[in-house]
Amino acid sequence: MPVHPNKPRMLLLAYAALSLLAWPQSEKPEPIGQIYVYAHWESPERRWVEIACDAEIVAKVKAGRFFVIDLPPGRHVVSEREGIPAFVEVRSGEPSFVRLDREVDGQTVMPVLVNMSATEASKEISHLAYIDAAKALSNSVPRKDPRDLRQPQLKTRDHNP
Repeated sequence: MPVHPNKPRMLLLAYAALSLLAWPQSEKPEPIGQIYVYAHWESPERRWVEIACDAEIVAKVKAGRFFVIDLPPGRHVVSEREGIPAFVEVRSGEPSFVRLDREVDGQTVMPVLVNMSATEASKEISHLAYIDAAKALSNSVPRKDPRDLRQPQLKTRDHNP
């Protein structure tokens, strides 16, 4: 049986087409929003408290510490095991802030997560330390402080006459 003169060329083109289909496509990165979760220095929480986001434990926090959760935009629930959760609407490129507090009702003390304004939370977080890498329990929590922390530089006087 004679071989068609264009068969090798057709096989090569078919192989090229299939390899293009199998080539990993560069996906457009999914928009990311961030939730900063923190306990201010005056917080009565001196022990590490597990915090969950959408029913998955993501990290531990205590007084004077904070962490960040990277999430897709949408509605998310931040909670503590026995406390009152916070519902957060995450928007791409806009950080949201949740503070761990305590609510006292008579003899009952209950943890509560509170949505905070960006203005107030930014002031409080600026004096807090990022959690240790071992306290980040999910891949959605960066192991290092994601803030841009530039070291202050002292200015010197010019000695030009």
